[in-house]
Amino acid sequence: MKHLHYIVAGLIGVFAANVQAAAITYSLVNNAAYQSGLTLSGIITTDGTIGALGAGNITAWSWTFTNALGNVVASSAGGEAFDATNVTATMDEILLPQLGSYFVLHLGDGNKGLFWSGDPAYEPFPGFSDPAMRNYQQYDNPAQQFLFSNQGDPALTSTQSGQWIVAQAVPEPTAAALLGLGSLVLIKRRKR
Repeated sequence: MKHLHYIVAGLIGVFAANVQAAAITYSLVNNAAYQSGLTLSGIITTDGTIGALGAGNITAWSWTFTNALGNVVASSAGGEAFDATNVTATMDEILLPQLGSYFVLHLGDGNKGLFWSGDPAYEPFPGFSDPAMRNYQQYDNPAQQFLFSNQGDPALTSTQSGQWIVAQAVPEPTAAALLGLGSLVLIKRRKR
């Protein structure tokens, strides 16, 4: 019993190493002010990659938009993302670059999709230029409509540096259990 805290700490280390290598599930951020009053819910699950995230690193996704009455207006789900270019994952968030960068995150199948994109400013020919833009849209091709289409640079949930936060990590039961176990060890150790 004298070395119990070393054993527990070792077990926590082993489990923590395995958790970091496992899939990470993120909850989509709801930006109701930019969604025509609709509420977004859904998830993105990755293979656990931290850093640059490509379409192949997204293993599952789903999104649902509901109206004020709670009725589903649009939804879709799938495996790999249709496109993910210049997307970054941390343990806590999925991020898109600041205004002025090219990026795409497209969760859809070509018929229905949730779409974030960005383009740098460019000058196609002298004297004419397009400003940098970031876009946030939901489309439904069969119905030939956008539920919402925000072009320019909508003020979506962002980091201090201006990166859009698309999704935030969902705490996993294993991680919570490890934190609880570590806390118990510390409490027990302080009582001595």
